[in-house]
Amino acid sequence: MVHGPPGTGKTTVIAASVVSHCHANSGQAIWVTAQSNVAVKNIAEKFIKLLVSKDFHFDWHEHLYEKLEPCFIRSDVFPKSIVEAERLLLDCKVILCTLSMFSNPQIKEIMRIVPVETIILDEASQIECGNYLPIFYHFHSTLSKLVFIGDDKQLPPYGQEEIPELRSVFEFSHLRRRASFLDTQCLLSTLTPPTCVNENFVLATPPRPSKACRFIDVNNGRETKAGPSWINKEEARVVVKVARLYESSGMSFRIITPYDAQRAHIESLLER
Repeated sequence: MVHGPPGTGKTTVIAASVVSHCHANSGQAIWVTAQSNVAVKNIAEKFIKLLVSKDFHFDWHEHLYEKLEPCFIRSDVFPKSIVEAERLLLDCKVILCTLSMFSNPQIKEIMRIVPVETIILDEASQIECGNYLPIFYHFHSTLSKLVFIGDDKQLPPYGQEEIPELRSVFEFSHLRRRASFLDTQCLLSTLTPPTCVNENFVLATPPRPSKACRFIDVNNGRETKAGPSWINKEEARVVVKVARLYESSGMSFRIITPYDAQRAHIESLLER
């Protein structure tokens, strides 16, 4: 289990893990999965092959897969024989799909070529534990390793707002104690979840910086819960002041926050 707050490189960890696994276990298959199609697509941009639902591809998000056109196998062309599967996969040992795709009986020929032995689950905090039962049931004879990667402080299980009893693997203390924690943020060092560290700093680069970065102490800022997300109104007010300085100097800028509610609040302040 790997717990990674925003900006700590969870997708990079997945990519490195797959590469390392392939080198260390020559010929052994590995499956990478997530609850959402978008999460799978983000990982797939680094890997092949990708199993995609025809309905999702055509009727909803076809544009997501423009860069991945040679890399995915759509459900309407899933192989019906071992020969077809071999021709489609071309010795590929890394497969990506959504969690629900494991319950699709049409991929059995693919699984004969690429058996389900190791599964890496991205966004695992979004997955309610009961959703793993089909995996355990169908692949008990081949499955040897599960890797859970996610952040329960950011993304709780789908449906937890309506059913508070839903739990992900991150909410079992005997598993959580053994989790690896990604403690280095690659994007901005100040974007630490407020539940882990009491954080009251805004990072900004001034219009004419004497240093690469400047920290602004927002000592009266307080994080408050906003649904499943977080807001810090005082930090947002300071962010808008910094944005106004850039705007008046004719400089371009970007504002980055890991929380949806804070982003919406900042956008509202900027519009006003």
